[in-house]
Amino acid sequence: MPVTTMPELHSLDGIVATSTRLSHVDGLGGELIIGGYQLKELAGRVSFEEVAHLLWFGVLPGTDELIALRRQMAARRVVPESIMRVVRSATATPPIDALRQACAMLSLDLADADAITPAADLDAAMMLTARFPTVVAAHARITAGKEPIAPRSDLSHAANFL
Repeated sequence: MPVTTMPELHSLDGIVATSTRLSHVDGLGGELIIGGYQLKELAGRVSFEEVAHLLWFGVLPGTDELIALRRQMAARRVVPESIMRVVRSATATPPIDALRQACAMLSLDLADADAITPAADLDAAMMLTARFPTVVAAHARITAGKEPIAPRSDLSHAANFL
């Protein structure tokens, strides 16, 4: 019987699988760059919404842009009752599984779930970003035997989650 040999395996050092303008990680240099800014320039100095704006639009927002983004995200925080029923039924599952189940249904609330345009992608990203904390917080309260607290539009994204 002929002997076959396995091909030699090579590492992927130096192979670029993809590139992005959004971030850069230099693990050896201890550097994380997000949207062109070193993490230490952003951490503790800008809000979650400001970083989201940076990632979505490529620039940190001005005052008017930040106010508009906060309003848009606040308007998207409320999770439809049909999805909350799924969260309520997932009390025996880990939070990530409850979020995964809810996420699968969130696209049902998009104007056109099949649209593939920059505007549709941004709408979906904002909706998911706004609603994920609502789902996770609701699951945490429900599994603790408490009622979920409705999201508030007067709070920042982070404050609303907390």
